Amino acid sequence: SGAVSLYPDLKKLNINKCERLENVFIIPCTNGHLMNLEEMSVRECITMREIIGAGPAGKHKMANGIVFHKLCSLQLSYLPSLTSFWGEASGEANSHKVYLYLIAK
Repeated sequence: SGAVSLYPDLKKLNINKCERLENVFIIPCTNGHLMNLEEMSVRECITMREIIGAGPAGKHKMANGIVFHKLCSLQLSYLPSLTSFWGEASGEANSHKVYLYLIAK
């Protein structure tokens, strides 16, 4: 998860059949490092619980939410353990904001 911060110009992210992966990103290293992400696909990850995780401390706060400025394609398929996009593990599933500006409304 922390590897995303090493690639600030990342445009496409495809994750397939990662049986032990529980989240894709971890807060606080997410915001600001996903500015150029245009396409994200997560498929067949049977233990994936949430797309954005709270990290080891579990209580990182982000008052303004997370902005995916350029994301225009989001595909989530066969994720049987998925319970939330962001916040379920910390018990704050309804208090976080995720902005997807280019996804059709």
